[in-house]
Amino acid sequence: MNKADSIWRINGWVLTLLCLCLPISIVLIQFFAYLGVLIWLACCVLDRRRAFVWTPLFTWALIFVLLVGVGILTGERAERSLGKAHRLLLLLLLVAVPATLSIRPEWMKTWFVAFVVGASGLALYDLVRIPLEWRAAVAALPAGMEAGAHREAVALALYDQGNMRDPQFYLVALCMLLPVWFAVKNRRVRWILLGVVVLIGVSFLLHYKRGAWLAFGVVAGGYAVGTRKWKMIIVLVAVAAAALLVPTIRLRVVGLLALFDPNHGGRWELWTVAFLPFMGEHPWGVGYLAVKHEDFLAYTSDISFTVKNHFHNNGCQIAAEMGWIGLSVWLAWMASVFTCLIRALRRRGESEGDDGYGSIAPVCLLCAFTGLFLNGMVEYNFGDNEIYTMYCILMALAWTGWSNRPTDSSSSALNG
Repeated sequence: MNKADSIWRINGWVLTLLCLCLPISIVLIQFFAYLGVLIWLACCVLDRRRAFVWTPLFTWALIFVLLVGVGILTGERAERSLGKAHRLLLLLLLVAVPATLSIRPEWMKTWFVAFVVGASGLALYDLVRIPLEWRAAVAALPAGMEAGAHREAVALALYDQGNMRDPQFYLVALCMLLPVWFAVKNRRVRWILLGVVVLIGVSFLLHYKRGAWLAFGVVAGGYAVGTRKWKMIIVLVAVAAAALLVPTIRLRVVGLLALFDPNHGGRWELWTVAFLPFMGEHPWGVGYLAVKHEDFLAYTSDISFTVKNHFHNNGCQIAAEMGWIGLSVWLAWMASVFTCLIRALRRRGESEGDDGYGSIAPVCLLCAFTGLFLNGMVEYNFGDNEIYTMYCILMALAWTGWSNRPTDSSSSALNG
C-alpha cells in the first residue's frame, strides 16, 4: 500500500466518523467534515488522477456558491452573509465522498451502518431525556390550574421537549432501513433491524414533529406501492391507527387543521400572506442566511414560532435569501440530485445478486433524500448546519447514479 492509498483509507475512516457523529454532535460533525475535506485536498496533491470526480451536482453547487458570492459583493447584508459563508466549503464533500468511494466502494456499507448506529444512540438518549425533562416541566406547572388547562399544559410541556433537528435524523434512518428490511433474509439480522426500527421509531414519535411524520408516511407509502408490497400498507395503517390512540399524538394530528385557519398565523400566514409581498420588495433576495425576524413584521404581526427568521420552507427561504434566480438554481440542483438517484435505481438491475433484490443502496438513498426533501417543505432544513451536512453527504452519494465507471461493487455495497 503506497502513501496515497494510506491517506485514502484514513479519509474513509474520517468520513465514517462523520456519519457516526451526524446525529450526535455539531462540534464533531464540523471537525470530521472539514478534516475529510482537508484530507481530500491532500489527496489532490498526492493522487491527482483519482482525487477529482466531477459530477453535475458539483456544477450546480458551484453555481450556487457563485450566486452567494455575488450577493455578498452586492447585497445589502454582506456582513451577515459573509459570517456564515464558511459552511459552503462543505460542498467539497460532493467531490471528496465520491472520490473516496470510487477507490473503495465498500465504504458505502460502512457509512450506512455508522449513521444508523449514531441515530440509534441518539434515540436511546432521547428515550431517557424526553420523559425526564417532561416530568420536570410538569412538576413546575403552577398549582391550582383547572383540569382542562392543566391537561393542555401537560401536553404542551411534552411537545416542548422535542426539536426540529433530531426527528430528521430519525426520518432519514427509517427511510434507509425500509429497503434493507425487505432485502435481508437472515432471521437474526431481521430481529436486530426490528429492534433498531422500534427504538428509532419511538423516539421519532416522541418529538411530535408532524412534518417529519408526514414525510415518512409519504416515503413509506410510496415505497410500498412502488414495490407492490401491499401487506406493508396494512402494517403502516395499523401503526398509524395505534399511534392515534395516544391522546397527545391524536391532539397533535388534529392540530394540523388549525394551521389552515387564517387567524392562526404561523406557517400558513408566512407562505400565503408574507412571502409574495416580501419577494416583491426583495426580488434579488436579501443575502445568504441573512433574513431577519424583523423582515416579516411588515407583512404579518402574528408569527408564533421560537425560530422567527425563516419561512419554514426551503424554497421560500432560498428565494428570500438569493432571489428568484437563486431559487431557480437551487431547484435545478435538487432536480439533478433526483435524476442521479433515479438513474442509479434503474441501473441496479445490472448488479442484481443471488437474493433477487439487486442493489438496495440506490433505493435507500432515494428514500432518504426524498424524506429529507419533503420535510423541507415545512422546515428550512437546508439552513440547519447538521441537516445541511447530511444533505451534502446524500447528494455526494447520489454520484453512484451518474458515474459511468464500473459500479458493481459500489451499487451492491449495502447487500454486503
